[in-house]
Amino acid sequence: MKPSLDRYRNALPAAEDVLLLIEVADTSVEYDREIKLPLYARHSIPEVWFIDLNRGVLEIHLEPTNKGYRKLLTPDNRETIAPTLVEEVRLALSEIWPA
Repeated sequence: MKPSLDRYRNALPAAEDVLLLIEVADTSVEYDREIKLPLYARHSIPEVWFIDLNRGVLEIHLEPTNKGYRKLLTPDNRETIAPTLVEEVRLALSEIWPA
């Protein structure tokens, strides 16, 4: 069920409104991975794409629990990916990083 636009005129989106969160990490990789990812999981963010610019890697974190994410996918940089809950969106990873 999609929230109505009127709801956002009166209040900020909450964690349950988030379908996909994209975290881009450069100088704060350790903090983002150790502090922020578990926080997102505790708040039941269903999917996080963690982009580590230093390593040129995308991690897809799925299945949140109170202790973190149960599932971790690391697609190859030549793959095309889609968010679990927004399948009509597609991203060719070669557009982010050369193969």
